[in-house]
Amino acid sequence: MPASLHLADHAWTLRDLDPVQARTLARRSAEGRAELEAQVVHAYLDWRAGDFEGATRCLAAALTTLRAEGPSVWQARAASVLSCLAGDLNEPDLALTLLDEQIQLCEALDITELRASGIHDLAVQLRHLNPARSRELLLQARDAFRRCRYPIGDLLVHGNLGELDREAGQYDSALRLHRAALSDPLIAHHPSIEAWTLHGAVRAAHQGRLPRPDAELDRLRALLDSPHLDVQVEVVPALSLHLPPHEAARLLRGVLDRPDLGSHYRAGLLHEQLSEALEDTGDDRGALRHLKLARQHERRAHAGQTRHAARLMDILRGMDDTRARNAALERHLNELRTLHAQAQRQSLTDPLTGLGNRRQFQQDLQTLTGADALLLIDLDHFKRVNDTLGHPTGDTVLTQLGRLLASASRGEDRAYRYGGEEFAVILRSLPAQALDGVAERVRAAVERSVFPDVPWTLTVSIGAARAADLPGDAILRGADEALYAAKRAGRNRVRRWAAAPPTMGSSDHLRPLDSAVL
Repeated sequence: MPASLHLADHAWTLRDLDPVQARTLARRSAEGRAELEAQVVHAYLDWRAGDFEGATRCLAAALTTLRAEGPSVWQARAASVLSCLAGDLNEPDLALTLLDEQIQLCEALDITELRASGIHDLAVQLRHLNPARSRELLLQARDAFRRCRYPIGDLLVHGNLGELDREAGQYDSALRLHRAALSDPLIAHHPSIEAWTLHGAVRAAHQGRLPRPDAELDRLRALLDSPHLDVQVEVVPALSLHLPPHEAARLLRGVLDRPDLGSHYRAGLLHEQLSEALEDTGDDRGALRHLKLARQHERRAHAGQTRHAARLMDILRGMDDTRARNAALERHLNELRTLHAQAQRQSLTDPLTGLGNRRQFQQDLQTLTGADALLLIDLDHFKRVNDTLGHPTGDTVLTQLGRLLASASRGEDRAYRYGGEEFAVILRSLPAQALDGVAERVRAAVERSVFPDVPWTLTVSIGAARAADLPGDAILRGADEALYAAKRAGRNRVRRWAAAPPTMGSSDHLRPLDSAVL
C-alpha cells in the first residue's frame, strides 16, 4: 500500500479516538496521492464538528470520483458519512439511497465495520416503523461493532436502545442506557452525540416523572453556547423542559430562526415545545401557529416513513447472502415485506391476534419445500363461546390462542389465523417422524391452557400434512381433509394425511396418531 493511503487509513481509524491527530494525518496523506481519501476523512470530521454544508459539498465531489474509479472501501466510507449527513438534514430519500450503496459495497468487499454501521443505521430508520425489529438489529449491530472493535459502537447502540425504551414508556431503563452511553470517555470527542444522549436522558426523566437529572442538566448548560447545529437542536429542547415559559420560548425561537436549520428532523419537536411555551405565556395565537407547523413536520415525517418502508425492505434484501446469517436476514426481509404491505394498506397481519392472516398464509404456502409440514387447527365449539359469553370474550379467546401458537412455534415456523376460529402453522424443516408428536403437543397444550373468561375446557381439532406427501397447494387440501376427519371423530384430536395408499373401502390416508410414535 502506498504510504499516503496508509496514512489515510490510519486517519480514518483515529477519527473517533483522536480527531485532531486524524485531521493531521489526513492532511499529510493529501500531500501524497491520497487526496480523495483525505477528503473523506476531513468531511467526517467536519460533520462531527457541525459544518454540514462544507462536509456535504466535499463528500459529494469525492464520492462522484470514487464511483468512477470502481468499488472500494473508500467509496463505502464516503457513502456512509454522506448518508448520515443526509439523515441529519432530513433528506431521507438520499439517505436511504446512500445507505443501500454502502451496504452493497460492504457485502461485495466484506467490510465488517461499515456493514455493522449499515445495520445500525437501518435500525435507526426502523425505530418508528417497527420498534421490535429495530431493537433486534441494534443488538446485532452491537455484536458486530464489538467484533470489529469499533470504538464508539457501544455508545451509539446504548443511546438508540435508550430512545426505544423511552418511546415504549420504559423510562427507568431508558435513563440507565443513556447514562451508560454518557459514561463512555469517547463521548467527549463528539459534542453532537453527547448533546443527543443528554437530551434523551433528560426527556426520559421528565416523561417518567423521575428525580430531576441535575448532572445531565449541568452538562447541557455547558453546551448551550456551542454554535454546532446538532448540539443546539438537542440542548435547547432538553433545557426548555426545566425553564420558565418565557425563557424557554426565547431559546426555542433562537434555534428555529437559524438559517441553517432548514427541515432538520428536530424542527417539528422545536415547534411543538415552542407552542407549549407560548400557550403558558398566554400567547394563544403564536401557540396555534407553531402547533400547526409542528403538525406539518409530523405529517411529512409520517409520509416519509410509509414511503421508505419498501426501500428499507430492498436494503435488507441486499444484505442477504449465502453464509450463516442467511436464515436470520431472510426473517428480517419477510417482516419488512409485511411492513411494506401494511404501509400500502394491504396488511398481511391479522389485527386481532397479531398472527399472519389468510393472505400471508397463502403467500408463504407457495414457499414450502419437501421438508416442511402444515397444521390446520380449529377451535372446537367456538360458537358456544360467542353465544354464551359474548363476542368480546370470543375475541379474547382467539387472541390468547394466537399467542399460544406463536410462542409454541420455533423461530423458523410461523402461525396464522386462517379465518374465524381456524388457525394454521407452517413447520419448517421438520423430520417426518416428528410431525405427529408436534401436532399432539399443540393439541395438549391448548387443552391444558386456562382461558380466564371461559368456565369450561377449550380444545382444538388438528389436521396435519407433509409437503413431501402433498406437493404444492395439495398440502392444504390434505390438511383440511385431515382436520374434518378429526372433527368427525369427536373433536379434540389429531388426524394426519398419510402418504400410504388406502385399501379398498377404507380411509387409511386419514389416520389417527400412532401411539407408538408418541
